[in-house]
Amino acid sequence: MGDIVNPGDLHGRVLQANEIQLFRDGNQIGALAGPNLVEGVSGWGDSVHEALRDLADNLAKEAVWIEVTDRTEWHIEELPD
Repeated sequence: MGDIVNPGDLHGRVLQANEIQLFRDGNQIGALAGPNLVEGVSGWGDSVHEALRDLADNLAKEAVWIEVTDRTEWHIEELPD
C-alpha cells in the first residue's frame, strides 16, 4: 500500500461493508459502500445500473477492497447414491 499523501486520503484501504445502499438524491441515484459519503465510496447515475457501474469504477480508482463481515460460508458435499 502506498503512503497517504494528504490527511484524509483514504485510497488503498479495506472497507467493511455488508451491503450496498441505494438512494435517490434529486434526480440522481446513489450507490454507497460504507457507513456514509465521507468514509465510504459512492457512485452516481441516472439509473441503478449506472450508479452501480460508477461505484465499481470508483472502488477501482480508489484502490478500495470490500471486506464482507457478515457473510455465510457454504460447504457443499456430494452425497452418495
